[in-house]
Amino acid sequence: MNIYSIISKLTDNGEVHIYLDIDGVLANYDVGNVVDFKEKRILHNNVDSVKFLSTIPNVELYILSVCKDDMEKLSKNSFLDMNANFIMNDHRIFLNKDDKSVMEIKSDYLKGLNRSNKIVYLDSDNSVLEYVKYNNNDIEVLHASELVD
Repeated sequence: MNIYSIISKLTDNGEVHIYLDIDGVLANYDVGNVVDFKEKRILHNNVDSVKFLSTIPNVELYILSVCKDDMEKLSKNSFLDMNANFIMNDHRIFLNKDDKSVMEIKSDYLKGLNRSNKIVYLDSDNSVLEYVKYNNNDIEVLHASELVD
């Protein structure tokens, strides 16, 4: 089943909120190499797939990303403005990196969301997906590879 079918089926029961990361989902992820997002390669097929998801009735898209500082937030926002401007500014959630791991920060944020809507989390990092699923068993987790059809 492709991602469009998965999401469409979930919308049968109401609104679906999809939270997705940027690294490895909308932009390439170069392990261990911190690069300004202006220099990141856009994953055009993934962006097109996410844009199509935004047209499905009862679907709301959100960015969920962890940033080490304000400069990284600005860089990620600029990337989204240039390449994924269909994701509204008020749906771009940038969490501050603290002493917790990225997977803990994201999982804790998702845990605090209102469950009246179905929540889907999409990422390219298997360890984050597994952690989120283990700690939020009512959230649908999908790997970024689901965007490739």
